Amino acid sequence: MLTALSDHLVEKPNEDLDGMVLFLLDDFGELRSRWAIRRALASANRTPKTIQRIAKGRNADLCDYYEHIVSEFPSWIRVYVHESSVDKRNGFRQRGWSPRGVIPQQIAQFQRGPR
Repeated sequence: MLTALSDHLVEKPNEDLDGMVLFLLDDFGELRSRWAIRRALASANRTPKTIQRIAKGRNADLCDYYEHIVSEFPSWIRVYVHESSVDKRNGFRQRGWSPRGVIPQQIAQFQRGPR
């Protein structure tokens, strides 16, 4: 069960403990408590960490073009505005499960707001 749960967490690193309980119940017909699952994951060296988000629609050419355009301006002229209240990423979980020493990654399509 622990191997199947570890494989499941590779696909869905942001699964919460309740989701893991349902996964084990559906696949194995075993009802385990949240704390038993947490102890089993800790024994397998899996810990909850902050998820690194990666944009699904990344374009290397656009990133290079942006770097080229911005490099023409001195650093003291540039101003970056934090627009977290405009983004629609509030529903994503901030933490995920992965082995010690590995950062969990989630590749998702970012929602673009009316900027």
